[in-house]
Amino acid sequence: MATQSLNTEEVERLLLGALCTGPLTLENRTDTLRSLAGYNWIHPDHRVIYEALRRSRQRHSAALREHIVAEITRLGFPDIEVEPFFKPCTLTKAEIVGLANALLAAGPDLARQK
Repeated sequence: MATQSLNTEEVERLLLGALCTGPLTLENRTDTLRSLAGYNWIHPDHRVIYEALRRSRQRHSAALREHIVAEITRLGFPDIEVEPFFKPCTLTKAEIVGLANALLAAGPDLARQK
């Protein structure tokens, strides 16, 4: 998958969607989320979804969706639409890790390309 043709917000959205519905174990998802702890999310809604994912131990998409909705409400953002993050994911584990690494490697430079 070529991330060069995607802007930062698209990469963030794609990664968060993959973390919600991709083929990751709970441990893989936790590791990926932990690796993004220092990342400065470009889109504010993406930061909220990330924070909600970090607080979740749900494994299955339906339970995760419920938890995310409840968590973003507790965080004070009940109007964020979560459905786009729960579309079926066709990315592999390696591609998901690659998206996270692309965001981390590009840092502020990728954000300026917006």
